[in-house]
Formats: sequence, C-alpha cells, structure tokens
Amino acid sequence: MGLLSSLFGGGKKKKKAVTNDRDDDRAEAIAAMQAQAGNLVTPERAELVRNAMAVHKAKQTILADLSSEDRARLVASAITTLLHSETDPPKR
Repeated sequence: MGLLSSLFGGGKKKKKAVTNDRDDDRAEAIAAMQAQAGNLVTPERAELVRNAMAVHKAKQTILADLSSEDRARLVASAITTLLHSETDPPKR
C-alpha cells in the first residue's frame, strides 16, 4: 500500500502476476521513502491534507457546475483583480 493510500485510506490493493528486478528495485526504493516519510507526516498534518483535499474537491464541483457565461465572467473578474492588485510587496 502506498504512502498516500495508507495515510488517506484510499485505493484498492492490486496484485501483480509477474515482477522483474526493476519492479523489485522500485518497490524497495518506495518502501525506503515511506519509512523516511513516516516520521515527517504526523496525524495532524495528514488531517490538514485530507481537509485541504476535501475543500479543493468542493471548489472543483462548484466550478464544474458553472455555465460557460458565468465561467467567463469569473475569469474576467480574476484577471481584473490581478491586474489591479499591488505590484510591489509591502515594505516592512
């Protein structure tokens, strides 16, 4: 099971009928990276990522439901906002 799948509870397990040395080397490299990443990904961080993914999915659903006209207006509004925003970062 992959790192992301184990953290976020997704995916089905797949069985491979035939493996070769390259697949074995890849599996060993993945296992080593997962062991290293296990120390970096705390349960709190995993929960933050899950929440961010849920928000992203919700936003994508909203955007997918927009009509072509509404999508064009949204793009125009975003471009206008970016063009009129500050070009220099605030001085400290």
